[in-house]
Amino acid sequence: MRRILCFGDSNTYGYSPDGQRYEEDSIWPGVMGKLLGDRFEVIVDGKNGRTIAFDDPYMEDCNGMRDIEASLEANAPLDLVILMLGTNDLKMYFNSNPAEIADNLKLMCDLIQKKTDAKILIASPMLLGDEIEFSPTLSLEFGRAQIDYSFDFAPRFEKVAKEVGAGFIDLAVVAVSSGADCLHLMPEEHQQVGVAMKEKVMDAFAEEIRAEEEEEARRKAEEEEARRKAEEEARRKAEEEEARRKAEEEARRKAEEEEARRKAEEEARRKAEEEEARRKAEEEEARRKAEEEARRKAEEEEKKALLEKKEIEEAARKKQEEILKEAAKETQKETVFDPMNPNQEELPVWQVGDMDLSAPTQEEEDILLSGEITSASLSQEQQEDNLASMLQDDQPSGLGNVEFLTGGALDSFSASSSGSETEFGGLTTLAFGSAAGESEEKDKMLAGKLYQCDEELRKEIFAARKLTDEFNQTRYDDEDGRERIIRDLLGSVGEKVRVEAPFRCDYGFNIHVGDNFYANYGCTILDGCKVTIGNNVLLGPNVQIYTASYPVYAPLRNEGYEYGEEITIGDDVWVGGNATILPGAHIGTNVVIGAGSVVTGDIPDGVVAAGNPCRIIRKISEQDKQFGLRKKED
Repeated sequence: MRRILCFGDSNTYGYSPDGQRYEEDSIWPGVMGKLLGDRFEVIVDGKNGRTIAFDDPYMEDCNGMRDIEASLEANAPLDLVILMLGTNDLKMYFNSNPAEIADNLKLMCDLIQKKTDAKILIASPMLLGDEIEFSPTLSLEFGRAQIDYSFDFAPRFEKVAKEVGAGFIDLAVVAVSSGADCLHLMPEEHQQVGVAMKEKVMDAFAEEIRAEEEEEARRKAEEEEARRKAEEEARRKAEEEEARRKAEEEARRKAEEEEARRKAEEEARRKAEEEEARRKAEEEEARRKAEEEARRKAEEEEKKALLEKKEIEEAARKKQEEILKEAAKETQKETVFDPMNPNQEELPVWQVGDMDLSAPTQEEEDILLSGEITSASLSQEQQEDNLASMLQDDQPSGLGNVEFLTGGALDSFSASSSGSETEFGGLTTLAFGSAAGESEEKDKMLAGKLYQCDEELRKEIFAARKLTDEFNQTRYDDEDGRERIIRDLLGSVGEKVRVEAPFRCDYGFNIHVGDNFYANYGCTILDGCKVTIGNNVLLGPNVQIYTASYPVYAPLRNEGYEYGEEITIGDDVWVGGNATILPGAHIGTNVVIGAGSVVTGDIPDGVVAAGNPCRIIRKISEQDKQFGLRKKED
């Protein structure tokens, strides 16, 4: 039996890319041993991190030059030593090269030849994978230079083999490193290396094995010939008897097989018919149940929708009745002299929505709204609170726009009136229709409540569109003009702000950006509510930021109601192109949002997030910093 020592590093040890160790019979020495058979004994001496001649400061006892002599003595006698080393000698901190590594390999071969008469087989290791320089861990040991060096191993190692009279195999043409870590072998690669090594071993002992095989073949041939002659006569007689017996057995077997086949076909046909009938019955039952369930759910949904509709209409009707009753009570109180109507002439009757306020209801007497409605029993502050709670909150859609004014001002009920005011000193005026002065709808919009776009808000939108149109028509080199328009348009602007055209927004005054802000082409911000953007924020092309939203309940939406939710973006944020940020979203500090993402909620600090809906992919780590610094140095 010939003894073979496999002396190598982690790929001889059987280290897997996931940090485990393969079974002994699945690594290349085990594969080679099984292929060689009982005439060879394979001894494995592999060690993770082993070099040819370097002391690794991070791994103890990995110098192969110190290990080889002890291994030779412990495993003597040996007929062949396979050396599979060199990859770990390329590590950056050894500052070595293929020429120096090859010289060290020659010294190891000289030592082996002094200590033993065994043959030597030198294996040039696999190439390093191209992606190893981007590995979070291995990039600290192997970079671009080490990848290039690995291509120079084969010619130099082959030269050493010729100089010392050893065999040679280039494993770079046999197998490739794993795509997982670009360094170690996968099981299928171990299999290929084992097969190639077996062929090299057989070549090394070809003449000896051939002589042994020829002698063994001659001996067996003589024994076989004697045995053959003895058996020939017995076989001839046995064959004659066997032929007769087989003929009878074959006839009986065919008859039994035919009967069995006929019965099997009959049973299979019967079962198939039963299964088909059962399947059709089950399908019919399932279809009937599905139709019944769908019909039941449709009826429940219809009943639920009708009930909800009735509840909403009933609530609106009750609220409307409460408002009209309150207005009727006010008209029954004492009416003071109206300086706007000195002759006390009868004033025209107004309507609110579809309700004629001049027509009496079943529970009320006639209500006539003339110059003003007074309240002697309540203070001005109490009257404002009571009427504000009735008229401003949850207004029924049937009453149109109902607003509450204080301070004695009385406006026309027409939307086109001049809006003149008259002071009556402490009296409360109830006005139906559009209100004078500051837009109450704007206050609702800024507060995130339901609102309708009135004339004042439309003026704000037109003013913003005028500025954005002017901005989008500026020349690309008119940086001062662009900055002036942006500072006039937005609510607040930090230092070093740059926005590419085209840019669109609703109002502008709700947008607040910090220092070092950049928005690429096609940015749109619907700023019905406040949009706060921190320092050092980059927006990719076509980023969309929407605070605006509509009620899900269709009747409110059809009446023109809308609302908004604030959006905040922290410092040091990069938002990729075509990303959409929806109402109420909050993005933390030091965040990267992937291109095309849809942000619907909160994104915490220090993460990379992407997708629709946008979700956390991973945390931003020290490896990102090292990668960026390395790219900067390159």
